[in-house]
Amino acid sequence: MAGIDAEIDGEAIPQKNLKIGYLAQEPHLNETLDVVAT
Repeated sequence: MAGIDAEIDGEAIPQKNLKIGYLAQEPHLNETLDVVAT
């Protein structure tokens, strides 16, 4: 649905007034920062 994974094919038909969100399972982190700095 988010268009991130091109290998999956399919169709989704959301109902009226439905909100859809996306939360990445593997977030992009800044590798120059450590845990304390983030």
